[in-house]
Amino acid sequence: MKRTNDQHYAGCNQARANRHEAIGFWEPSYRASMDGDADGFACEPYRGSGPISRRR
Repeated sequence: MKRTNDQHYAGCNQARANRHEAIGFWEPSYRASMDGDADGFACEPYRGSGPISRRR
């Protein structure tokens, strides 16, 4: 989906302040430096992995 509010952000904090998350690699706002897991989406909401349970 193409967004109409593409712009350049200094970082993810600025992007999120403008309600712009999960910026796809095809969007002009995308920066590889803002894509921490290199999956093609920058500034994704952090979901965390949670605690790992171990069975004994």
